[in-house]
Amino acid sequence: MNEYVSVFSDISERKNQEKKLAHLATHDSLTSLPNRMHFNDNLHKAIQIAKRNNYKIAVLFLDLNRFKEVNDTM
Repeated sequence: MNEYVSVFSDISERKNQEKKLAHLATHDSLTSLPNRMHFNDNLHKAIQIAKRNNYKIAVLFLDLNRFKEVNDTM
């Protein structure tokens, strides 16, 4: 005689919470825009792909002086 016991759990809610936490870690809570951590992760991935495929990569950094003044007029 063979006997089997099985236990099932629905982990859908847990997976949804994990996705939300991952999003909060990489996006601004107010605007939902990607944050620096998200940028760094994507930059690292892009560099690895470029190295692996012998591609070139460029990063543009734009610094706007007195941008707060522009923002405040809107």
